[in-house]
Amino acid sequence: YTTLFRSQEDLWARGAGVNSILPKVTAIVPSYNHGKYIRERIESIVNQTYTNIELIVIDDRSPDESHRIITELQEKHGFRYYPNKRNTGTPFSAWERACALASGDYIWICESDDVAEATFLETAVGALLANPGTVMFYSSSRVIDEHGAFIGHTDSYFHEIWRSDRWDHDFCVEGMAELLDFQVRGQTVPNMSSALFTADSFRAAFSPFLRRLKLTGDWLLVGEVMKHGKVIYTHQALSRFRKHKST
Repeated sequence: YTTLFRSQEDLWARGAGVNSILPKVTAIVPSYNHGKYIRERIESIVNQTYTNIELIVIDDRSPDESHRIITELQEKHGFRYYPNKRNTGTPFSAWERACALASGDYIWICESDDVAEATFLETAVGALLANPGTVMFYSSSRVIDEHGAFIGHTDSYFHEIWRSDRWDHDFCVEGMAELLDFQVRGQTVPNMSSALFTADSFRAAFSPFLRRLKLTGDWLLVGEVMKHGKVIYTHQALSRFRKHKST
């Protein structure tokens, strides 16, 4: 499915703009105190090989240099930026705003300290379009340290926590089966940045209750999304999950 669109040059050659044909992805960056990483995070979004992206950055009153860096990048790339006047105390407040602000067909939650491989969206959107009824895509991830060096892989999470090699292979399954067989027992998506959701399923799954949480909201939302359709996973490592002191 990575070649579903052939190439963007082919689309232009047929006399149609790429962004008038391909679905729109809304990329939401919930930023907080990750000034050291936010530039690399945002640039990994704007440099995707898939170009029909609506980028929205929401900073939760970061006490570091995040606001200055985001503002500089906004001037360069022209994305939408919403700095909060007060800290909300939860990353899930940005998810709630995503439901209201997003105009895309898909929603991508881009954690502000992670990095996306350039072909993440090309692969994810291609997989979702090639598998009708699928509401969520996710991939494996490489684990990096604060300096960007590779220190691991999400395979370790599945092998050590789940004690399974199931995630060593690509699959597409019914969401309710995935929920009842796996997700009810723990989070099957160790890196939310590696997931892409249909906007309809994301909105249907989000509950204002998540705003009361600092943790576990991702587990609850993913489980709710699974009720709405199929789930597709690829073992390709298309995201980099950053592990550091404040992960």
